[in-house]
Amino acid sequence: MFKAKLFALLLFLTLPTVLAAPSYSSNPWGISFQPFVLHADSEGALIGVEYNYHEEAGHFSNGVLKPVEPWAYFIFYVNRTGAYYVNFMAFSGYEFPPLAFYNGWLYLFLLTSTNTSFPMRKPIVSNTVTVIRYHDGIIQKLGEVPLPIGDNMNISMPYFLTFQYPTGKRFLYKIDDSVNLVSTGENLRLKDRSFFYPNLFKNSTSLLLVYRDCLIPKVEGNYVQFIPSHYKLPLEELSRKFEPINRSCAIFFDNGLLIVPPSLGVGFANESMWVQRGSPYMWEASIFLYPSKGVPPKPLNVSLYLYKDRTLTELPLLQISKEGVRVLAPPVKYRKVSGTVSPTTVLEIEANWGYRGFFFELTPTNTTIIQVLTGNITPCAGQCFPREDKATFYEYYYYVNGSGSFLISSYPFVSSLYSIPEIPEDVKKPTQVVYGKVNGSFLIFSNGDRIYKIPLSNITPYLWDNSMSAHMVGYFLHGGIAFFPEIKVSAFELPSGYKYVKRGEGLVIKISGAYSLAFYNRSRDEYGTPCWDRFKTIQLSEHDLKGLLKKPVYVFFYNGKKLKAFPIMRVRMELNVRENHHKVEVRTLYTFQNIAEKLKPGNNRTSTPYPAKKICGTGILSLLPLALAMKRK
Repeated sequence: MFKAKLFALLLFLTLPTVLAAPSYSSNPWGISFQPFVLHADSEGALIGVEYNYHEEAGHFSNGVLKPVEPWAYFIFYVNRTGAYYVNFMAFSGYEFPPLAFYNGWLYLFLLTSTNTSFPMRKPIVSNTVTVIRYHDGIIQKLGEVPLPIGDNMNISMPYFLTFQYPTGKRFLYKIDDSVNLVSTGENLRLKDRSFFYPNLFKNSTSLLLVYRDCLIPKVEGNYVQFIPSHYKLPLEELSRKFEPINRSCAIFFDNGLLIVPPSLGVGFANESMWVQRGSPYMWEASIFLYPSKGVPPKPLNVSLYLYKDRTLTELPLLQISKEGVRVLAPPVKYRKVSGTVSPTTVLEIEANWGYRGFFFELTPTNTTIIQVLTGNITPCAGQCFPREDKATFYEYYYYVNGSGSFLISSYPFVSSLYSIPEIPEDVKKPTQVVYGKVNGSFLIFSNGDRIYKIPLSNITPYLWDNSMSAHMVGYFLHGGIAFFPEIKVSAFELPSGYKYVKRGEGLVIKISGAYSLAFYNRSRDEYGTPCWDRFKTIQLSEHDLKGLLKKPVYVFFYNGKKLKAFPIMRVRMELNVRENHHKVEVRTLYTFQNIAEKLKPGNNRTSTPYPAKKICGTGILSLLPLALAMKRK
């Protein structure tokens, strides 16, 4: 009985390989590629392509190609002008290209070979170390040094040590604008402080090498949206380029997206080829040569894709054919080392020191009061979403009429505005809220008695985004209507890698990061509870966000002839720098400044509802039937 069970188990375990393929007259072989983002900033990105060579290996392996020589890498550089080939990291035993961050630069220690040539099947063995550095669109080659087969390397910037283990000759090098040998001997020691690679990826236990700042695809109907961006790409167009879509990722790049496709495995045997996509080839995944899935061989490309201005552009990197792999991207042009970049000091950002964004909400009440809630967004550990910090919540209460906007009071967050004694009783008088409707190039308000038709072109210059005009609410007052966008705006930092302080004449801050700016409108869930629904998300650079923050938050008053825009609040963004144990720490401070006048007796004299039936603005009588149909139920 035991032998029967054992035979059944062995048959089950070997079934995939038994069914995989018949015996081959030629030695089957394969190659797998896994592109991933190595590093990105506002000026460019370094892209790695993991390269594994596959063969049949071991018992029961007929038709199953296993990775026998893993951990070779192609390195590419991508900027606004295209994709460029940097170098090939030959087989060395290192799981990833060693790297370090130092003085604002990313340093790559590529284990290269002087014997590299294409087309290539089996990765060659490394015999040199090529040192490259990158910073804000500047890529430089500093030098090469020998690294005999079997030697190891420790990195502690600005030094690195090559050595034989456990004993043997050791070479200590120093890096500045070049690589210089400073000492040799058998007793040299250097503690390794190279970068810990799992910090680059979203899940250090995953073999898919998804960069920590990558946007994840979400299929919605006929479109693919990369969350949390606002970009939506046609599913059919993207599917023609690669699959599976859900194993791709993207980063913000050049006012668009740089899309990294999933892995690709290709096997060859008997003048046929097998294509297998989306597997985690790193370390363990095999290529299966199922007889029914073999196709005539043809060249296949490994590419990136740039999505910009609603156009998807292919950036070819490599080509695989039965001859092997070739590089398609042109070689990178290194920047000269001398006099290119001012000295910099790396900023280390403390995860719990400072906030990562802000939000504000404008909502109506059942009175003529406008309620504004503000607060900060704080970071959190791991991959969780940034959250609003209730300890920073602050409420502001405003009143607006034809003569201006007025601050009634402001407090830390409370549950009811009626607990605030400073609000005048006549201002708290119950008032009907009316909702604006966009019709063509006009914003229209109606309460059944009066209609106001306001040109959108008069409103949008005061808004952070034109889409806010579709979410206006207001109060009819004597002599006009006061209105404002009933929205929530949230802005938070996207992970931006390393930040720098440039030191020269004074202190200048440069942050190579981006912000996600989201807009929400008021709605209710299935239980009738008020909630916020996101209707638009855009991505902004730090520079663009600072430009946007120069525009205050406005409320409006319209008397049928003239629109008045009154600023009530401004969001301020400042960088706070402090020295702490030989490192520079930076936090971003977000504050809210009221810029409306304080409400005084007599400012609210136009708050009495106007009872007469009247049509105001440019629409006149022709808009009355439309207004009756537009009344909010």
